[in-house]
Amino acid sequence: MCIRDSAKRLLEKAIENARYFVNGNEISPSGSNACEKIRNALIQLARSVYTKIDLVKRPYEEKDLRNLLKNPSLYEEYNREASREILEMLPYMDNPTVGEVADKFQKRPYGWPKNFTKAIILTLLFEGKIELLYGSEPLHPNSRGFLDIILKEREAEKVRIRKKEKVRKEILDTVKSLVHDLFSIIDLPDDQDELARTFMEKSRDLLRDLEQKLKECEKGFYKFCDPLKYGIELLKSIPLNGPSHIVLRKTREISTELIKWKESSRDVLNFFEENSNQRKILDSGRAVIEKVANVKDLISFEEVKQDIKSLKKILESEKPFSEIPKIPELREKIESFLEKALEGEKEKLKKEYSRKVQSALKEKRDVVREKIFTFIKNAEDIKTLLAMTRKFDEMIEEALRNELPEDTSGAVKEGRIKPLNLSSIVGRRIVRNEKDIDELINAIRKKLEEEISRGYEIEIEG
Repeated sequence: MCIRDSAKRLLEKAIENARYFVNGNEISPSGSNACEKIRNALIQLARSVYTKIDLVKRPYEEKDLRNLLKNPSLYEEYNREASREILEMLPYMDNPTVGEVADKFQKRPYGWPKNFTKAIILTLLFEGKIELLYGSEPLHPNSRGFLDIILKEREAEKVRIRKKEKVRKEILDTVKSLVHDLFSIIDLPDDQDELARTFMEKSRDLLRDLEQKLKECEKGFYKFCDPLKYGIELLKSIPLNGPSHIVLRKTREISTELIKWKESSRDVLNFFEENSNQRKILDSGRAVIEKVANVKDLISFEEVKQDIKSLKKILESEKPFSEIPKIPELREKIESFLEKALEGEKEKLKKEYSRKVQSALKEKRDVVREKIFTFIKNAEDIKTLLAMTRKFDEMIEEALRNELPEDTSGAVKEGRIKPLNLSSIVGRRIVRNEKDIDELINAIRKKLEEEISRGYEIEIEG
């Protein structure tokens, strides 16, 4: 033990009297004993590597950061010089994350603990000198899970940090006026970030609404989709997830265009509102024009020619809104004409097939006639009605076969006469040229040959 104690004293004396060097330069560490001298020498060594570590006044734990978040006024206690170091460093880093900044200032010449760097970042955020982005969305102290995102290493690597630029008052005033005109908001914040956030939230909602209306417009083949497209184009030209100064400056740049667009697109936007009946009225006009197109080769529309023309002009207009109230009257006239024409065709067919049934049948006249009349009554348009004539002829033919006894001789029976109407053979059609004539004659010939081969004598009706 004596030798050990003696060696310890000699070693301590050697340390006390030793010369100390840091980075090749001799230093004189203070201390009344060997332990103090070594500790102070190591401090000087650390300070020679981390020359800015003295800016850290005290260590900061997670609870300190949580307290700072609850009471932002505490940021005044934090180091101003450290804040300046971070602000001056940001322009030299390529779109850094909070994690990357914390790593940067943990290395020489800083040596700052990560929580200290994050505390300084919070103070800069409170002072409006920086802004944070989490993914593509702005991150604010009132964002959900804000501090957990900042504290967790993996999440902090997703949070981008950049120096915030102030915008001039006239830009803020212009954007305020625009937000009021676009969204009818009166009470708007003076704070740059809050104003930008309000504008971005409302603009994103408007953009979604315009995109939905555009889908409906294109799906409905309306002629006035361009204002919707232009509004979408204007809003997409603004970086709605970008930093506030860029958002506000770009918004001010196109503010005149946005106001003009708002005024010019008002009718289009109102057209697609749920409480508007304009769309229903316009669609009803389109429906009646489709009915007209469906039977245009079957009947003459001379009586309502001008009404159809007027309605089509409204439907094909890129700005039909002031004319839409005229549609119900035009539609009613055209539908009344179609209904009248349909009833006329029904009466004509009733007379025609009443004669056919009377001429061809004996036992089942009433049954077949009633079935045909029921089909005629239920027909909803002329095209469907005229297409039924072939079915009516088949019903008469079937009933006639059931009335006649089976003939195995192959001879044609006298008196087996079948009345045929030309329209029942070829339908209602318009003949325009020689080709149409040939097709008409061939259709008649084919039908007549079929009936004769079955043993009928054909009586052609007008």
